Amino acid sequence: MDIPKEVTAALSYERLFRSQIISDAADAEASLDRLIAWHFCPDRSKHGLFFLLMFREGEIFMSKKLTIAKKLLKTYHPDLAMRGAFWLKGLDRLRVLRNKLAHGRVELPHDPPPPDEAEGISMWMLKPSGESALEFISRATVDRQVRHSRHLMIAGVCLMRLVEDRALSNVDEQRQAGLLGLIDYAGAQIAADQ
Repeated sequence: MDIPKEVTAALSYERLFRSQIISDAADAEASLDRLIAWHFCPDRSKHGLFFLLMFREGEIFMSKKLTIAKKLLKTYHPDLAMRGAFWLKGLDRLRVLRNKLAHGRVELPHDPPPPDEAEGISMWMLKPSGESALEFISRATVDRQVRHSRHLMIAGVCLMRLVEDRALSNVDEQRQAGLLGLIDYAGAQIAADQ
């Protein structure tokens, strides 16, 4: 039995427009988790239980993690808060798009073009009132977010390493300068692609 054409098309659209953003958001959220863990717990062997208790069992969503990270950076690492402000804003934009793509329902036209030729994807979204509304997410928006996500991940790893070094009292000026340079580079790449 052949899979119906409309099912194959829907799966292809989902793979192209949803999968990469959802995957990128998971990777970005992991760097956020590690940054928070290093701040509170300089013993790496305890991080697994920290992640499990705080983030999974505690059900702390990415939006709250962003609030926590912003306060931690602002209070304890103001230099990183300033340098990493674009990272937090970028992660929030990624979170919003991820939520739309993860929780919306795809609406394809009657005879959709192949996914790689589509200008975007239409999704049914739930409004706060509980009503559904059709929203178009352009291919350009998704492609730009994928490009930005790469830089957000670089910045996130660098920020996490800086917090780790500080938590372990293992600050090397040359390494710190290199990590800060990478953060600045990532921010500049995103700013140039707005």
